[in-house]
Amino acid sequence: MNREEILNEMNKLADKKWGEEFVHKSIIGTKASILGVRTPDMRALARKIAKTDLESAFLALKDDYFEENLLYGFLLGYVGDMDETYHMLIDFLPRIDNWAVCDQTCSSLKIFKNDKDNNYFKRFLNLAQNENEFYARVGIVMLMLYYLKDECIDKILENIVKIENHAYYVDMAVAWLISFAIIKYKSKTFDLIKSQKLQKRVQNKAICKCRDSFRVKKSLKEQLKEYRIK
Repeated sequence: MNREEILNEMNKLADKKWGEEFVHKSIIGTKASILGVRTPDMRALARKIAKTDLESAFLALKDDYFEENLLYGFLLGYVGDMDETYHMLIDFLPRIDNWAVCDQTCSSLKIFKNDKDNNYFKRFLNLAQNENEFYARVGIVMLMLYYLKDECIDKILENIVKIENHAYYVDMAVAWLISFAIIKYKSKTFDLIKSQKLQKRVQNKAICKCRDSFRVKKSLKEQLKEYRIK
């Protein structure tokens, strides 16, 4: 499937009014134009392309439209080889300029659930320290989704304190990670929050996200309130 065919498919699925609302409410800052294709339709298109035209689609897609970047991210989930997926993700990073493409791409890369030896763990740990806002967010979200496990948790909690990039979407990703970590590693994560070593915005947002979670017990939510930074 060439680019013209892909764009034709997208235009058939587009809801321009919804797309305009989406720009103003959710994706402010993206340089790409937005056609207005909803995420479930984009995922369905990715599945269709992956069955027959995966390689040609990667070559055809540009970054003129938000949906092209989103589709590229979804298609990365169909590559099937972990090393190739990793390198293609790194090559794709310059095209990620918003939270939606970042997070949807990361959630598509389920192949990293198979990284039993944690061969890519340090790479994502390093990426989380990047000075670019969305490079760092990709690293943090990948750690959150695929590396919150016994042999990695200490390093993750140790390193998120050291993140010097405090761009908005980096701080929000760290807070999100903490709200996930406290579910499985309550004691370690609570100790980090009690230490108040995190930057104020990260600390307070992390507490907020933990308190909003249905998976965190009410008693812990009450304890967390004490560690907000004023």
